[in-house]
Amino acid sequence: MRSFAGSIGLAIAAYYLWTAQSIRPFASDPARLGYYELLAQGFAAGHLYLPITPPAELLALPNPYDPAANSRYRLHDAILFGGRYYMLHLPGPAVALFLPWRLITRHDLPENLALVLFCLGGFAFSTASLSRLLGRTDPWSVLALGLCTGIPFLLATVRMYEVAIGAGYFFVSAGIYFLLANRFTASGIMFAFAIASRPQLALVALAALIAIRLVKGRPLAFAIPVAAVGLLLAWYNYSRFGSIFEFGARYQLSGIADNRLIPAAGNLLPGLYYFLFSPPDFSAVFPFARAVFRFPFGDSHWTLPPRYFLEPVIGALWQAPFLIAAAASRRLRPLAASAIAVLLFLVSIGFTTQRYEADFLPLLVWVSLAAIGNLRFRPIPILFGAIVSLALAISGPYDNLLRNRPETYLRIAHVFSPIARFRPALNPGFSAAFTAQFTPQPEHYREPLLTLGRQEFRYFLYAEHVAGKVRIASRQAESEIDCLIDPTRPAAFAVLYDPAARTMHVSIDGQERITHPIANLVTAPADETIAENRIDPNITEPRFTGRITRP
Repeated sequence: MRSFAGSIGLAIAAYYLWTAQSIRPFASDPARLGYYELLAQGFAAGHLYLPITPPAELLALPNPYDPAANSRYRLHDAILFGGRYYMLHLPGPAVALFLPWRLITRHDLPENLALVLFCLGGFAFSTASLSRLLGRTDPWSVLALGLCTGIPFLLATVRMYEVAIGAGYFFVSAGIYFLLANRFTASGIMFAFAIASRPQLALVALAALIAIRLVKGRPLAFAIPVAAVGLLLAWYNYSRFGSIFEFGARYQLSGIADNRLIPAAGNLLPGLYYFLFSPPDFSAVFPFARAVFRFPFGDSHWTLPPRYFLEPVIGALWQAPFLIAAAASRRLRPLAASAIAVLLFLVSIGFTTQRYEADFLPLLVWVSLAAIGNLRFRPIPILFGAIVSLALAISGPYDNLLRNRPETYLRIAHVFSPIARFRPALNPGFSAAFTAQFTPQPEHYREPLLTLGRQEFRYFLYAEHVAGKVRIASRQAESEIDCLIDPTRPAAFAVLYDPAARTMHVSIDGQERITHPIANLVTAPADETIAENRIDPNITEPRFTGRITRP
């Protein structure tokens, strides 16, 4: 059993390494260094700012924080203060890994290598601590700790955000391991670095301190390094912004005018829905489950609170359906409560994105597995969650594997797509013909005509009612070409894709009206639909009076 569990662990480690390199190799590019690489350079040179000079055009703007005005000049999501760029996130990962690497090797540590090191370390510590707690190594627990925690999704796209979260995961996992080993000083150091990576993880550190007091351990040995790092972080903020309580969010340069994270009760209900319950978009086409934009609770009349930020999210219970078992663990109740407290904090700020689930999900999975060790349990929930998590990681937030290595993506897809109808292909020949009768609709009302694919290279042909006309738009990503037609009579459409020229030809009533060069087209026959919206939630379902048919 132990050797089988070890084999699963090695397979998961190999998967982590492959995923982290699937977008780019483990090598720094001097032309596009990551923010943590830049911060380590700054620390090595003896200053706290990033070694990039903001352009004079940005500094000359009346309001350099206006996203519409600074879009041409800004270093995205950097903090601009006092004529310098600063790091958005706290410096824990830079101090723990990036700076030592640079001082020892004289080279920059690639962010994707740093993230995979943090994630591998977190996986190893969480597995070892669960084994220490239960006195055995369970293959299903290893599988769950490796795949059902939201960590595979982090590895699919590596930026400073994912590095910070991955570092927090590592330090919390290590802190729990040392806590169980009664090495309270080492545990305190790990939790201190967790806070210096993700400040909300102070809630987990507090739970660890409570656990130490409950077992009559040495709380001071734990608390002293945490307090010391807290003082250093206060100095870090004061040195940058003149206030120990200023983290710099108000000075962040991004596409959002106001980046402050302000907790609000109105965010709780939609946030809990998205972080816990929001279902995937299931499909018979690889990768079978994807995160999509959804209205809260499936209600299109629901209005999200002001300032609410939302990206496509799959709820944690779909990735780890066994989380309910965490309630059965009495001795680990403080840790479970701290993970829930982190969840509630994230929910309250109204900033909902898939990667944030890795702030609380690994700890909840760990506590649940500890409880399951003492309960009758079947592996089906773990297997289901692992499959959903792998599917989510394949898509990632931006379909990076498909975008950057479509051939690799399709090779994997073909292995898992034995039925041709559900097998995606790269630039297949395609043609369709249909007719439509339009009726008067509100201004800018949109109706889908043709949808090909569901991911990065999806194609969309739609109709929009504008000033008594119908605008026919051919779109892929940000590229769009359109034409106007008379809506008072039926229109016959013929659509032909030329894979050699990668061009979409749209003819209306026998005349070619749109010639649209597009990027790669990736689609399976099952994802080629007429008059069905599978792409854009802002485009309503069709209300044609005539029939749309394939010849």
